[in-house]
Amino acid sequence: MDKLTFETAFLNGALLMAGLIISLGPQNVMAIRHAVAKSYAIPLAIMFISVDAALIVVGVLLASSGAGIAGDSLPSLLTFVAVAYLSWLALNSLGSSLAGRTSSRQITEESHGQFGKVMLAGAAVTFLNPGVYLDTLGLIGTVAVKHQPQQWALALGAISTSLLWFAAIAAGGRLCRPLFNSQLSWRLLDFTAGAVMLLVAWQIFNL
Repeated sequence: MDKLTFETAFLNGALLMAGLIISLGPQNVMAIRHAVAKSYAIPLAIMFISVDAALIVVGVLLASSGAGIAGDSLPSLLTFVAVAYLSWLALNSLGSSLAGRTSSRQITEESHGQFGKVMLAGAAVTFLNPGVYLDTLGLIGTVAVKHQPQQWALALGAISTSLLWFAAIAAGGRLCRPLFNSQLSWRLLDFTAGAVMLLVAWQIFNL
């Protein structure tokens, strides 16, 4: 790693983050739903990007000081709350899918004037997911240290991927809105979201 360049470390960080973030997890599901409905999509994207950036920086600092986290160091209370919350979200999504009660208009109406509520829900799906800490404080921090003295180039690459990903969802969701004029599309999205969140809850339970 003596001859590791800034560009190589940056690219490694970008690819590492891409592998972690490009999946249908709770954050992405929420971002997509609100982007399609044109409901607080940009503030949510800014929050998700900011949290990723802050945790990545903290992860690199902790790992550099030898105080990085391990996969078995997650508090049991956090795990319990995360499993319960994600399971509740999953059941709500599956119920919406079966009942066919979700639409762009419904999400917009529910969110209207509820900026604080929407952002609080976004914070919940972020901070109550232990995987967020394992990915940013754990994995990225550990890999970054192995890229010294270019660890901050790797961190910057990872943050850039988060920025591009959530910005793309916020912008692309609006373009995809015509696809969700059909109730069937919302049923499929709700079903997929519910199934994914149940899977995430199960994985967290088994950590």
